[in-house]
Amino acid sequence: MEHNFIDIELSWLESCITKKINKDLSKNIDSTISKQNDIVIDSYYSQLASKLSKSERLILILALAQYIAPKKLLALMTAKEEDLTIGGLTLQNSYSGFIPTIDTALYLLTNDKYSIVNRLSSLNLFDSESTLIRENIIQLEKQDSWTPFTASVLTINPYVLHQILWNKPYVPAMSSSFPAEKITTEQEWSDMVVNRKTEKQLEEILSWVKQRNAMKSIPAVARKVLPGYRTLFYGPSGTGKTLAATLIGKLTGLEVYRIDLSKLVSKYIGETEKNLKQVFDIAEQHDWILFFDEGDAIFGKRSETSSSNDRYANQEVSYLLQRVERFPGTVIVATNFKTNLDKAFLRRFQTIVHFPAPNEDTRKMLWEKVFNDEVPKENDFDFSFFAKNFELTGANIINVLQQAVVLGFEENGGTIGKPQLTRALTRELSKLDKLDMKTERKLIFEHEECC
Repeated sequence: MEHNFIDIELSWLESCITKKINKDLSKNIDSTISKQNDIVIDSYYSQLASKLSKSERLILILALAQYIAPKKLLALMTAKEEDLTIGGLTLQNSYSGFIPTIDTALYLLTNDKYSIVNRLSSLNLFDSESTLIRENIIQLEKQDSWTPFTASVLTINPYVLHQILWNKPYVPAMSSSFPAEKITTEQEWSDMVVNRKTEKQLEEILSWVKQRNAMKSIPAVARKVLPGYRTLFYGPSGTGKTLAATLIGKLTGLEVYRIDLSKLVSKYIGETEKNLKQVFDIAEQHDWILFFDEGDAIFGKRSETSSSNDRYANQEVSYLLQRVERFPGTVIVATNFKTNLDKAFLRRFQTIVHFPAPNEDTRKMLWEKVFNDEVPKENDFDFSFFAKNFELTGANIINVLQQAVVLGFEENGGTIGKPQLTRALTRELSKLDKLDMKTERKLIFEHEECC
């Protein structure tokens, strides 16, 4: 159905070209176009066409033809020899064909090529506020700085073109030019253990993401409120910031992409902004949630300008600030220390969510959830003992689980016993430099005896 619909649009384009070249002005572009009500909304292209005016649809199919049906434009290449108002570029190389420009679109859209009024009216379709340009569907490429604006080549945004051709979103592989990766979780909202204040703030974010489109439908609100939602997660490592971000995506049906700051920041001037633009442009097309982990690496405070390096670093922060502010989706920035972030960013966050280190009660809940009934273990352990004596985060406790399971398979037939659990805990505490050989290790083995 998708290809049939595109074929109908191409036939309509061909008819418009023929009538224009033959100077058949008895009918305008409406004469052969399929009616808007006849569009079957079952594909990306048909969805795109359904929200465009007939003139915009003509521009779109004109730009698309050079990629999928270049023969449809050969008549324009031939006619250009006699009528320079057709515009376009004629290529005579390995690809012998015709590349349409704004002039080409104006030629097809105006009944009288000498009518300045008609030409200026049609030119509005290429204004920055027009649908095709504002939504980054059509891109305009000037060949030289001295050529007029109307000589700009019509191209289709590569991400839009990919969706038209394959009817599915384009997601590039993670690389230095696309420093983002999709993150998911098998856990559920009930698996997350945070204090009530933090949970309430996360629920507010969930409500916004779920109701964002309904809010945009109220013009009085949409005019006053900045697009998108920006939130800061801060607190020690392992307290659930990444899990919360992935769960928000899971519960709202949105994909979450974590920005790899090691690949994002480049030593070459302008490359960081270029990488950022790549991520934000694709994210806007797909309605992703963007998650900046260790955000102070790029959202950090701007410094005093004492060298060219300082100026470029400040430019990167300023550019990021602008893109985050314009992003229509959800941006989550995570950091260990809120004070490390630039105040200009802090002012623009709708919510700032604190993920504190878990207290004794929270630690007990974490131990019980991590070592739940589905985990093979010999008997019930005294988790209140662990919670009271060892200040660990959820991530630390999961590390203990992983090590205890391995030891259980090696030593106890796949079941976690007291020796395996205590040794796994000992190793985690040692890794964190929290193991005092004279006291805390003694407590661990006292627990082994008391259980």
